[in-house]
Amino acid sequence: MARRKQHWTTHLKGTPKKPGEMNKLETRYAKVLTARKLTGEILSWWYEPMRLRLAKGVSYLADFMVMTADRTLELHETKGYEADKARVKRLTAAEMFPFRFFKVTEPKRGRGFEIVEFGPSAQDEK
Repeated sequence: MARRKQHWTTHLKGTPKKPGEMNKLETRYAKVLTARKLTGEILSWWYEPMRLRLAKGVSYLADFMVMTADRTLELHETKGYEADKARVKRLTAAEMFPFRFFKVTEPKRGRGFEIVEFGPSAQDEK
C-alpha cells in the first residue's frame, strides 16, 4: 500500500502547519468572524473552503470565505508576511473570479485588524 506524502507548510519561525490547521493569526481572525456572525453582520464563514485554479499547476487557497448578510461571498486572506509569489497569486485570483477579495492584517497584535478590499471591484492595491 502506497503512503501519501504529508504536505506541510513551514512558517518563518519553522513551525510546521498541517493543511486545514489554523495558525495563530488565523485563529484570532476566526474569533472576529464568529463575533460578526453572532451580531448578524455575516451569515457564515468557512476556513480554507476551496482551491481556485489559476493555471495548470498553479492554484490559490484563500484563508476564509465569508457570506455577508446580503448573501455576498467574500474571500479573506490573512497576512502577517507576504512573499511576492503569494501576492501575485491573490491578485490574479481577484482578476479571474467573481468574489470580493480582502486582505486582512493585524498591524499591532491584539489591537484589531485592518481589512482592505483588493481586486477589480476595489481601488487598486499599491
